[in-house]
Amino acid sequence: PMEAFVFTLSFDQKFKTLDSLSGQVIFEESNQCGVVFNSLAWDSVNQDVIVVDHKGNIGFYNLYMESCVVWRSLTKDPLIQVVYEPLTHRVLLLSPHVLRIMDVVRGVKFSELNEHTGPVVAMASRPTPQ
Repeated sequence: PMEAFVFTLSFDQKFKTLDSLSGQVIFEESNQCGVVFNSLAWDSVNQDVIVVDHKGNIGFYNLYMESCVVWRSLTKDPLIQVVYEPLTHRVLLLSPHVLRIMDVVRGVKFSELNEHTGPVVAMASRPTPQ
């Protein structure tokens, strides 16, 4: 079926998804960090709304699951704008002084290792049997 959505951001720290024909709210979400969302993008293939906020967070909200599937703090700087490029699965993130480019890879397990208190200067890895 052909569906048409309208996405809105507001100073009430929410984003809403509305049916463009009826005007009914389909999905509504408040910012988890209590700040204003600055920008959003739409991934029509995966049905995700991608939002960024003033605290440097990015969130992926799935429209049909009606839930947040990923929420990450990327930087301490505000993220001003997000652009999603569907052909390359790339997200462009604009902050006041930096343009960040991220590839969106789905179905990959990862871990963040935050054990160092200073900058990491080198790393090595050993293959593990699967």
